[in-house]
Amino acid sequence: MKQFVAAAAICACVPMMAHAQVLPGLGADRVTGSAGIETVAPYEANGLPANPANIGASSRWSLSLGTATNSVTEEVERTVAASIRRRGAGLAVRVTSKAIENLFDDPALRDDPDLRVGSEEYALGASVRVREWLRVGLTGVLVHSQVLGSSGSGAGLRAGVGIWRNWITAGATYGDVDVDMTWRAADGSRERWSGTKRVAVGVATPQFQLGGFQPTAALEWSSDVGPNRGRWLRATASLGFLNGAVRLVAGAAACPSQPTANYQEIGVVAAVNWLQFQLGVRFGADPVPGNALALGLALRGT
Repeated sequence: MKQFVAAAAICACVPMMAHAQVLPGLGADRVTGSAGIETVAPYEANGLPANPANIGASSRWSLSLGTATNSVTEEVERTVAASIRRRGAGLAVRVTSKAIENLFDDPALRDDPDLRVGSEEYALGASVRVREWLRVGLTGVLVHSQVLGSSGSGAGLRAGVGIWRNWITAGATYGDVDVDMTWRAADGSRERWSGTKRVAVGVATPQFQLGGFQPTAALEWSSDVGPNRGRWLRATASLGFLNGAVRLVAGAAACPSQPTANYQEIGVVAAVNWLQFQLGVRFGADPVPGNALALGLALRGT
């Protein structure tokens, strides 16, 4: 069985090299249930959010830890992020690692660095408040990946804008969802792969009171251009109770041109003062990466 999983993982990684970063993200850096929505942050943005305009929008500082694993290739994703806001400007950093940790039964093969399948991402983002209701931001990311004897590296940028007006929040982003990569094989040959760029717009409602509950909802449309092209529609809704201390979250993402990539998510977020915990599951139709389980912990100063 282990050999079958290893073979499936290696075969899955070969076509993924065509869109640069080898292993798919499992959502360790966000609230599971948000369906990958990146333009707005209806469940509070910790560390370095996908839309850099949201850095520092809801907290003076934050520190977040996340981990996620999938059910097929046994990929493990880990992330740590931190942010700080001062005088209307925000700064955030995030480090993410992804790896298939149990690719081989033999410990000697498992520990061989030349047989590794994984990647590391280092991101730095900044935001600034232009008006009381308007923020803009920019994030840069460096990526290093390895598939057995081949290694690749690349860099990308993402820009974002966020708007907060009365009863609605809106956001837009443009930039790299998969960065351009230069790959070097074991024999020294080099090959360049183009990444995928995404433009996205989204809206979200604020948390409002409905009896003893606090519902929210968000909707996002995005278009990917590049090797992994497609148009996505993502939606999420949540219901908070106990004065917002506990929130149940559900979301779905659909891509008509890639129906096997569609997925659904459910999660729960619990917050006590400056501490927030989240647990969620992603159900994917695509056999790779399959279902994913995510855990997250965040500290936040408001």
